[in-house]
Amino acid sequence: MNTPDTAVAFACLTAGGLYGLLGSMAFLRRQSLRGDVLAHGAWPGVLLAFALTGQRSPAILGLGALVSALGMNYLISFLERQFPRLKGDAAPALLLSGSFAVASVIWSLMQRHTEGLGQAGLKSFLLGQAASVQWQDTWSLILVFALATLSVLFFWRDLPGALFDRDQAIIQGRPVKMIEWLLELLLAIAVVTGLTIVGVVVLSALFVAIPLAVRPFTHRFGPFLLASTLLGTMIGMATPWIVISLESGFGNSGRGIPTGPIFVLAASLLAFTSLLVAHFFARKSPKELPTP
Repeated sequence: MNTPDTAVAFACLTAGGLYGLLGSMAFLRRQSLRGDVLAHGAWPGVLLAFALTGQRSPAILGLGALVSALGMNYLISFLERQFPRLKGDAAPALLLSGSFAVASVIWSLMQRHTEGLGQAGLKSFLLGQAASVQWQDTWSLILVFALATLSVLFFWRDLPGALFDRDQAIIQGRPVKMIEWLLELLLAIAVVTGLTIVGVVVLSALFVAIPLAVRPFTHRFGPFLLASTLLGTMIGMATPWIVISLESGFGNSGRGIPTGPIFVLAASLLAFTSLLVAHFFARKSPKELPTP
């Protein structure tokens, strides 16, 4: 049986750990849907960047995706500030459907007026494709993972207050707004750097499935973040092997099966199994994680 390319293996491993770490904090902030909005919001940026430049340079497409994702993130915050009645996931859900609809229209127009669009490799951004991963993609993921880890360690004492009791943390003089801004920025960058691995359509599920698989069995903030990161790393490590096994089994070795759905399916199965095991043993999830 074939073995995964080294760049692909490290990219999947790093992406799993990154989404486990950031997803656990988005999960605790009840902002898991924000990752979905950023992922779908990045897709119009990818298409427009290609339409304007005609190049499939990862730097150019990534810049377009990042600008678009950050724009969506700003719109969510703007709508929540200006319209306080938009509680919960109302604003993200509105932008989620709207951004993907806009991207679908742009994609249809580009298919009619842009030659060679099918060979441009843009479809790999939809569901993720390991064959399109290069070392520069891997190093980008590693850099973002390192930045996210260092940020968590640097703000370790202030994170619980920002996540669980924002108003009290502000009264105590904690840098809550800086932490929230940093987490949102890291989330947007993580979404953009992981598009070639996981894809626009299914990427956001990892922000929910990985921490959800850990949540029933963790009672403290620190172990929850660590367990989510380690579980994401293990899922990412297994994903390319699963893809290769499926490709070999169906006689299509080396191509054809996108990595994104396999990545998400593995994480989702673990999440469902975790919930069933917790229910079987009658273990109720704690309502609030105590500080470290």
